[in-house]
Amino acid sequence: FSGWLICITLTLILILRLSENESQSVVSLIDTLSSVTTSSSTRSNILFYHDPPFFVDELADCFEDEQCKIFYHHVQKTGGSFIASRLYPLFMDGHKYKSSEWCCGSKLMDRFRRKTSNYCSVRRKFTVWELKKGADLGEVVSTCMEEQKTYAQQKNLPTSSSRAIVLRSIREPIQRTLSMIDMQCNKGFRKQEEYVQNACKRCSYEQDPEVWNKFVSETNKVYGGFDEVEKMNLPNVQILTIDSSSINSFFDLLTKRLPDHHIPNGYRNKEHVKVCSFGMTSAMFRGLSESEKIYRNLTLGL
Repeated sequence: FSGWLICITLTLILILRLSENESQSVVSLIDTLSSVTTSSSTRSNILFYHDPPFFVDELADCFEDEQCKIFYHHVQKTGGSFIASRLYPLFMDGHKYKSSEWCCGSKLMDRFRRKTSNYCSVRRKFTVWELKKGADLGEVVSTCMEEQKTYAQQKNLPTSSSRAIVLRSIREPIQRTLSMIDMQCNKGFRKQEEYVQNACKRCSYEQDPEVWNKFVSETNKVYGGFDEVEKMNLPNVQILTIDSSSINSFFDLLTKRLPDHHIPNGYRNKEHVKVCSFGMTSAMFRGLSESEKIYRNLTLGL
């Protein structure tokens, strides 16, 4: 701050000594620099571990702003159920999070299109969207933002104040793929089709490559969706990204930032009896290379 103050002082002295035309040029330059500084301070894509206090402040400020909505992009095996079960009651006046209400994919989008006014209601400060396609999330956010502007007009509020946050959790692709395999082969074993159950019992890539490669393809679709969200560029929408490894730190900071609000403990997925303790193969690693690239770019803020 002191550096900027010295710079501005010296610039003002310089302006006083310049001709009128030269002074106008310097003022124009200052305006340009100011706009650049302002735009960088209102970042549209924020990563938790790059600046934890700023990340938490942005989320808390939205919580306290009646014209700001939070859309949580829930992706399986990224800590999503734990995050949603803690934040939903916090932001929704103690109402319990019901995962069935926000699941999943095309079925959720069908319900959203039938009952748009319900899902976009001004009373819904925080919503959860278990979607793989970035285009679907973009449709949800843009539609609800229009509903928000309509509400603002009816209440004679400035529509320019309507804003939103897309909160999302991510996880390293190899870890996520292993966690999906663990969920289907162990926790959800009885729910799987017979051919998947048989593959889980054999627990060998060489014997059932087509089964295990589907897990790779599913992770690639998820990260392709992340990439689509990254390119949405919706006005007045920030993207807040948190890695699953930082979730506990995030809640520690949020609790300190909102000391007068109770944040429930939430629930975590429990360990189950092992049918298969799968080991990833080099072929699967190669298959996840594009997801790894997207994950790396996300974590670097590129």
